Amino acid sequence: MKQLTFIFITLFVVVCQNNKQPKEQTEVFAQPIYDSAKSIANLRIIEETESVCKCKNANQTFDFKNGNKIALCGEANEENSYSEFIISVCKNDSILEDWTNDATVSSKINFNNDTLAIEELYGIPNGKNKEVQWLPFYITKYYYVQNIMTKSSYYKKSLKKYSQKEIDEVLTNFYKTSDKGENMDEYLKAVNQLFWAYYSGSQEAEKQLDKLKSKYQTYDGGVSEEFDTYIATYENFKKSNSDR
Repeated sequence: MKQLTFIFITLFVVVCQNNKQPKEQTEVFAQPIYDSAKSIANLRIIEETESVCKCKNANQTFDFKNGNKIALCGEANEENSYSEFIISVCKNDSILEDWTNDATVSSKINFNNDTLAIEELYGIPNGKNKEVQWLPFYITKYYYVQNIMTKSSYYKKSLKKYSQKEIDEVLTNFYKTSDKGENMDEYLKAVNQLFWAYYSGSQEAEKQLDKLKSKYQTYDGGVSEEFDTYIATYENFKKSNSDR
C-alpha cells in the first residue's frame, strides 16, 4: 500500500500569524500540533498507510485558498454539532486529526478567513440567574502558514464573566453546599459556578478549587464523571494561562 506522508512544523501563532487570520488570534494560547524537544525546526513526519476518512465520502469539505482541501467525516447531531468525527487532507486522503476519542464532547465546526475552527462546547453557568449555556469555550484552529498546516488551541477569554456581587453569591453558596447524600446535583452546580467565579477573576474561588483537586476520582458513576470534568477543565484552563 502506498505510504502517505505529511510534514508538519511546530509554529507559535503569536510569531508566525499572517494577516489573514481572525482577530481573535490575539488572545490565543498557541499549542504545537506535536511536541519535539531536540529539533530546532521541530519537524515531525506523520505517516498514514490508510485513511478511514476520504474526501469522496466526507460529510463536509473545506477549500483553502492555497488549493488544499480538508474533509470532515462524521454525522452532525440535532443541534448541528459533532461529537465524533475525523478530519483529513484530501490531497492524500490522510488523517489530519481523529476527534472520536470522547463522545461526551460536542463541537461546532466553522470555516472562516481560510481557517477551520473546531469549537468545543462547555456548559458555562453565565446565563440569566447563572443558568448553564452551552457555548464554544475551547477552540482548535487549522490553517496554512506558507503552505505548512498549522494548529493552535486556546480557551476563549471573552465570555461573559460574573460581577463581584455574583462571585460573592457563588462563594457563599459553595461554602454551605454539602457533597453528601441527595445533595450532589446542587453540589456539582456549585462547583461549576465556582470555576466560573475563578474565570471571572476570583482568587478565593481559585483557592477552593485547588482544595477540591484532592477529591478528583473519588466519587462514583455520573457524579465522578461530571466532577472530574470540572476539575480537569479548571486545571487545563489554569495551565493555559501560566504557559502564556
